[in-house]
Amino acid sequence: MQSADMEVKEPPVGFYLRYYRRQAALTAPELSAITEIPTSRIYNIEAGRSRPTNAEVDKVLAACKVDFASAFTEPYEQIDEQPGGLNVDQRAENKLLWCFRRLDKKSQTLVVALAQHLRSMQKEQRD
Repeated sequence: MQSADMEVKEPPVGFYLRYYRRQAALTAPELSAITEIPTSRIYNIEAGRSRPTNAEVDKVLAACKVDFASAFTEPYEQIDEQPGGLNVDQRAENKLLWCFRRLDKKSQTLVVALAQHLRSMQKEQRD
């Protein structure tokens, strides 16, 4: 239940997973053997052609020995160095959106309602 003006952008999850896999010195077939996720699916996720499930993300992070709480932050520094990279606000927004998607639908609805309420309060203060 999101309003039209609250556009949700996809964080580059596949980029992160490829980054962590490479940091762990694992090939996609090796990661597949550890996680029991098909190699072709790993390639599709990393390329952004498929969106991973929460369980798949958890398996990949565990195999790469990356704690979820610290995940999805470190690679942004590398993205920032590329032309058109993400700025600090975009990094924070993407991490927040990733956490938001892990909530159940009822909690997501409450968070959206709270955000809309805060937005209307800010608008009232400006007027």
